[in-house]
Amino acid sequence: MAGEKRYGRAARDSRAARGTVPDRVAIGVLVTRFPPALVDRVIDAAGARERRRRALPARLTVYLTMAMWLWRDHGYEDVLLRLTDGLHWSGTGPDTADTAWSGSIAKARARLGSEPLRLLFAAAADPATGPRTPGARWHGLRLTAVDGAMVEVPGSPANRAGFGAPPAGAGPAANPRVRLLAHADCGTGALLNAGFDGDRTGPAELADRLLGSFGPGMLVLAGPDVLSWRLWRAAVATGAELAWHAGDAIVLPVGERLPDGSYLSVLRPPRPGDGEPVTVRVIEREPVRLVTTLLDARARPAAEFAAVRHGRWRAERVLDAVRPGPRGTTVPARSQSPDGVRQEIWALLCLYQALAPLTTQP
Repeated sequence: MAGEKRYGRAARDSRAARGTVPDRVAIGVLVTRFPPALVDRVIDAAGARERRRRALPARLTVYLTMAMWLWRDHGYEDVLLRLTDGLHWSGTGPDTADTAWSGSIAKARARLGSEPLRLLFAAAADPATGPRTPGARWHGLRLTAVDGAMVEVPGSPANRAGFGAPPAGAGPAANPRVRLLAHADCGTGALLNAGFDGDRTGPAELADRLLGSFGPGMLVLAGPDVLSWRLWRAAVATGAELAWHAGDAIVLPVGERLPDGSYLSVLRPPRPGDGEPVTVRVIEREPVRLVTTLLDARARPAAEFAAVRHGRWRAERVLDAVRPGPRGTTVPARSQSPDGVRQEIWALLCLYQALAPLTTQP
């Protein structure tokens, strides 16, 4: 047809044998959330633009890394077929896309690197929430949550060196794991920030990297793994209000008892010379202890925190978007190199960001 773009044999084959409506809609969602102009900007910002014509140009490779999570049980070549068909259907495909084989796709991913996907995620983070967004606000505060999940990665020598050995007791056949921590809006489920590293990096250290997305007018919820005197002080300095679960190891002496049954306490530094204790309010509802900066029990009674706690966003939702089975099923990455793994995880976060609005529609 006159004026039709040429997509090469891969695209023609995909239109003939691969294209389905759900596949095409999925790619359409990606393209809508991450239009080609935005993808091109992050490629240029990362210095990842190809210097000569390639069978897989950088823009197509960016979309491919996200599509790999949509069809995670399929090989590279089949994912590319489905992707090029979806791009053709959405009218945003490349001018050319020659037939590629799995080896050339792996090389294209290596040329691209992880930085364009990191920048793409950063460009899509912190979408606006309106005052009518369900669950987005509580007592005038924007509800957000920090939570973590694990991604298993192939046990190549490079990945073991980059991310550390599997946990003790996991067995000789166990693979390394990457700890993912994300900060999300509880109303929309959209991600505001995220970070990840090898399992040897603790949740509190990762949470410290997310403080840039904390701010005034926000109530940040978190589980017990991140609570410490040092991180609490740093988070309070952002202007955000906090409500974090306290683990059994955290000592919270009972101070003043408040009318709603909660009490004032202090978080103490690990060493006396580190700084001053911090006053907090503790709300105990077995088996949970909630520590908060909101000290006024009359303005925000303890009973009202229950709805906040149960509505907390969970990072497992990121993995649920691509999980083949029930929650608890392993969601592994494919890459044999640490930068390839980083590229995949940023791509996963981008994919979730594109799909999140679909899961929060009334």
